[in-house]
Amino acid sequence: MEIIDTRQLRAFQLLAQTGSFTAAGKAMFVTQSAVSHSLKALETSLGCSLIDRSGKRVALTAEGEALLVRANRILDEMAKAGEELRTMGRWGYGRLRIGATSTLCQYLLPAVLREFRESFPHCEVAIRTADTHELIGHLHGGDIDLAIAMRPEPDEPGIASRPLFIDHLVFAVSPLHPWAAGGGAPEETYAEQRYAIYSRRSPTYRLFERHMVKGGVTSPQVIELGNMEAIKELAKIDVGVGVVPPWMIRDAVAEGSLVMVEPKPSPLTRQWELLTRGRGSDEGSIMLETFAGICQTVSRELGETAGRDRPSAVEGR
Repeated sequence: MEIIDTRQLRAFQLLAQTGSFTAAGKAMFVTQSAVSHSLKALETSLGCSLIDRSGKRVALTAEGEALLVRANRILDEMAKAGEELRTMGRWGYGRLRIGATSTLCQYLLPAVLREFRESFPHCEVAIRTADTHELIGHLHGGDIDLAIAMRPEPDEPGIASRPLFIDHLVFAVSPLHPWAAGGGAPEETYAEQRYAIYSRRSPTYRLFERHMVKGGVTSPQVIELGNMEAIKELAKIDVGVGVVPPWMIRDAVAEGSLVMVEPKPSPLTRQWELLTRGRGSDEGSIMLETFAGICQTVSRELGETAGRDRPSAVEGR
């Protein structure tokens, strides 16, 4: 069966509603003859009669009654689709698909979304949570418009980036841990510790691994976790040394359930970036650019909290 022509379907619907070929033609701004031809073509494509031609008035056959129910639904949905597309073309309407790591979804995005909604209350925002390498894949696949993630290494072809903020990793330990007494984390004691750290596939783990190798530890004892909050909880009960950014544990440090210890001899710095498809950082819609600008403003607190004494160069990503 051929795909139904929508103009033929509209002609049939109007004919059923008005009961007159003339009235249906006037509603469509065509002649009575054009409506008649559309109906015959529709009946031919469907292989059945839709109206009873034996009487003076237009009466639907059983097949016509069944088609009218479907036609009303189809044409109504098409009208709604057209209105939705016209709405999306108006200022302030549309959609924005954001990807971010789970930690930033908790600590950064709520404040960003709150401010973004004030500028674009009618924009539909979808959030996808994933790790950096997965977010880059989603960008390439066109599943998201913007990713908030750590800078990929090496640089990813076809992905444009702009700096967001720099932070660094610290060791989070229980107040009962030997490192909590002060003096930082001596390299000679690295091998004695068990570390609670995020996924081995993450840039955070690779940065930690390089730091351990510099300290002479090639196979550190680790508890690999997929949730940064779980890392905090293990550190609190002294099951492992948490490897986390300072902005994630500042509340726990303030309440005394965790102690923040700086790695030695150098910090483990990370570069967070906004990633988009394309070559230039100025590409994209006004909504995307506004969202990116708010991210840069809100994230300053994370960068300042994490990096008041950070070095000017980024050692890892």
